[in-house]
Amino acid sequence: MGLVRGTAEWALRRVRLYRPDGNPLRRASDRLEALAALLFLALCVACLAPAAVAGNAVYRSGVAQERAGQWVTATVLAEAPKLTWVSLEGAAAELRTRVAWTVPGRGRVVGEAPVPEGTKPGALVRVWLDPSGRPGDGPPVHMETTVGAVVTGVSTEAVAVGLLLASLALFRALLDRRRFAAWEAEWISVNPRRRRPGEDALP
Repeated sequence: MGLVRGTAEWALRRVRLYRPDGNPLRRASDRLEALAALLFLALCVACLAPAAVAGNAVYRSGVAQERAGQWVTATVLAEAPKLTWVSLEGAAAELRTRVAWTVPGRGRVVGEAPVPEGTKPGALVRVWLDPSGRPGDGPPVHMETTVGAVVTGVSTEAVAVGLLLASLALFRALLDRRRFAAWEAEWISVNPRRRRPGEDALP
């Protein structure tokens, strides 16, 4: 709650600082900073379009992969292993054994495909072939395709916003440098004790 409240107060202070209220005390650097903030917001909104395009491209690619392969009926040539090897990460490895299937125009093809544990030779199993015709673990899950598209879109927008924030921060730092120099010059002009030896008062 405190974080939300603090963020809202910070946003209100920024709005008061940047809004064009015709205050004669506003310096040119203040107006430049307000324009830079407005440009930052506009570019953040504009970057939504390429982020959406990137996410849509990933989604279309995933859907194409889902539809590119095919299921075939294969004959098991060797008994599948009865033990499941578990990797160091704790994930069970796919059990693969030699199977044969028929491809129109190519005849009988032999390869290794994932099959249920303990499947006997001669049994018929369904095997997924990827677009290149190699046995795989199955078509991509549509949820994975959707999540990948969302992550790509959000990541693209986040990178764009990060670069824009860095540019805005650099611009503000340059403005602050000019402001500090101007304040120092004004202070020296009204406080002779702060002048460096040999400096004359400002006209």
